[in-house]
Amino acid sequence: MELFNLKRLLYFFIVFLFTINFILAQETEEEIESTQENKSSLEENKENKSKNDSVENEDNTLEDELNKAENNTKNDGKNKSFIRRIQPRFSAFYASSMPIGLLSSVFSLEHGGGLFMDVSYPSKILTFLGLEFRMGIHSSLTKFKGKIEVETTLYDVYLPYSVETFIIPLTGYFQLGIVTDIGLKPFFGGGGGITWVRSKRVIAEEYEKYLKVEDDRKVTKKSVDPTFSGTAGFAYSHSYLPYLEVFVQAHYTVAIERVAGHFLQVEGGIAYKIN
Repeated sequence: MELFNLKRLLYFFIVFLFTINFILAQETEEEIESTQENKSSLEENKENKSKNDSVENEDNTLEDELNKAENNTKNDGKNKSFIRRIQPRFSAFYASSMPIGLLSSVFSLEHGGGLFMDVSYPSKILTFLGLEFRMGIHSSLTKFKGKIEVETTLYDVYLPYSVETFIIPLTGYFQLGIVTDIGLKPFFGGGGGITWVRSKRVIAEEYEKYLKVEDDRKVTKKSVDPTFSGTAGFAYSHSYLPYLEVFVQAHYTVAIERVAGHFLQVEGGIAYKIN
């Protein structure tokens, strides 16, 4: 059921991206057609007036009108292309997550997925330096399974419990990338946010006879913990498909307070960028 929901989410995500791309492409075509029509009309008027009247003042006036129309078209293009200047980027990725520290004695390497969305900060200085600064939000889902031993009150012994834990971090982040001529972009960044945790602990049926009434057979806990993160990786984009980026990144997350856990997550996927 969970796999079906994930596939359905990815399907709608892909449809959403291609819908945005189609709308922007239509707007671009309309802008180009409108610009060409304006220029053709003005040039035609200029030719007709030149044939009918060779007065220099009229030519200068028409030339000024043509330049004014071109400047207005450029300004309109700048306003309409704001979304392209910030270059929104969307991605669904696959992730392998591994706990570090105390939690590694309970959980092992698990697999999951996630989403991120970010925008570029348009800066001529950064472009001149060959850098790209991006800001966005990042979230992932990982389901961990493991076993722990809990002390009981009946015989003062430790009994095994199976543990199932869902971890969903949601962080805002910044990212600084180095743009190269070959399409490869190394990057690093960091950020912070929260991590939502849901943990369920259940004892096996064969061990229930060792429990008293006050002992817990099934325990479910939830918490929301402050979180800090750091990331580093690289992305690649080919000149024939500038709106697609293939990326691999290492994401290190630290959740404090109740979870007090460190997680190293390796993520890989394809990002769609509007440019």
